[in-house]
Amino acid sequence: ENLNVLQRVLRESSNQNHRAAAAYVIGYAPNKQDVVPYLIEASMDPFNSVRTNATRALGAIATLATNQPELGIDIPVDNFIDMLNSVIYADRRMGVTVLSRLSAAREPRVLAELRKRALPSLVEMSLWSYTGHSYAPYQILGRIVGLTEDEIEETEESIEESIKSLKEALSKLKDRQKEIKKRNEKQKQVT
Repeated sequence: ENLNVLQRVLRESSNQNHRAAAAYVIGYAPNKQDVVPYLIEASMDPFNSVRTNATRALGAIATLATNQPELGIDIPVDNFIDMLNSVIYADRRMGVTVLSRLSAAREPRVLAELRKRALPSLVEMSLWSYTGHSYAPYQILGRIVGLTEDEIEETEESIEESIKSLKEALSKLKDRQKEIKKRNEKQKQVT
């Protein structure tokens, strides 16, 4: 019953403080998958405090989902990729935080979507001067190109050199994809 009240407040309250409080509390619900849609919606709220609380809760749930995949918690990445491309700094930081947790499992679907829609923003963010803010985007880029967590950690100190290496690896990956596509097209023509 309390969960229903929180869900209703999150979706219907005209008071941003009430929505922010509901976003904060609802993340503690026992069945995390039940609250994910509400938190996703709240992460797009016009008010920063609501977005922040919803995204923090989703970040914690994303960690749980990665650490315990048997729970079957599914958090779509679309909204967080949109956040990476936002002009609002806080949205970019919140989006990358959730995506760093969601990409930890290295699910091909997640990495492919990040590769397709987030590369320019991730590269730019990984070059930010404060390592505390640039590491998560750098980590995601490393995962996209197939570096191990150890390799990502080893290269942390020379991020700019690593970004160059990542760009080269991405270029090679794109070239390889083009080769495969051409080969598949030729095979289709033969058959």
